[in-house]
Amino acid sequence: MKKQKMILLGMTLLSLAGFALAESSLRLGEQDGLAEEFEVRDYDAKEGTVRLMMGGEITNRPFSSFPSGAQQKIAGWAADKNFRSSSDLRVNISEKKSTVKVDSSIGLGETKGKQSSISYFITLENLGPSMMKDVTAKYRIFVKEQDGRRESYRCCAGTVTLNLAPGEKKTFSTRAVTIRDYITKPEDFIFVNGGSIKTKDRLQGVLVQLSKTGWDGGIAERSAKQGYVPPESIWNDYRDRGNPPPLP
Repeated sequence: MKKQKMILLGMTLLSLAGFALAESSLRLGEQDGLAEEFEVRDYDAKEGTVRLMMGGEITNRPFSSFPSGAQQKIAGWAADKNFRSSSDLRVNISEKKSTVKVDSSIGLGETKGKQSSISYFITLENLGPSMMKDVTAKYRIFVKEQDGRRESYRCCAGTVTLNLAPGEKKTFSTRAVTIRDYITKPEDFIFVNGGSIKTKDRLQGVLVQLSKTGWDGGIAERSAKQGYVPPESIWNDYRDRGNPPPLP
């Protein structure tokens, strides 16, 4: 059994290594109008040079020397590679927060404290030489709630799709989440065992998942975050059920 586990682990590592190699290089050959096969390791659009592995040696070749079909592949592959590595797409996350004082005596008892409304501005900037079409940005804001002794979780999620020309910068705003921090002293303490009820939410963090269709029809992906992002395995605990109702 132990031997089988080691074999499976080895196969998994080889598979991951193969995936990483496919991401880091591009194979070109006769089907692309070239006399021989080689691996493209890098493409510098500003210098107009392509870095190749040929016959076990690294060499540089002018981009303009390649057939048009090969040029399209090289440019598309390099754009996807740079998108994943963040060198072509800059992401900036900034928080917007407004806070109001809570002092309510309407209903059963008295509530005092504060309540904040928090949203994020997400700025995407195309630093590369190519047009980025249909870039999808999915965001999730994670909040932990406490109502008395009860703990729960909620999230605020949304999706934005946009195009970015070379050098272009675009900003969009997320939905706002409500963060409560107050204490309620009920009118009749009998129902709460002679104590007050503490309501305190905690903003955990925000995750932005970015994706676009790659040159080969696959999906190029990357992400950015601010604060704490819980493991994906427990995301179902974070329901997008909207903000708590405002106090009167």
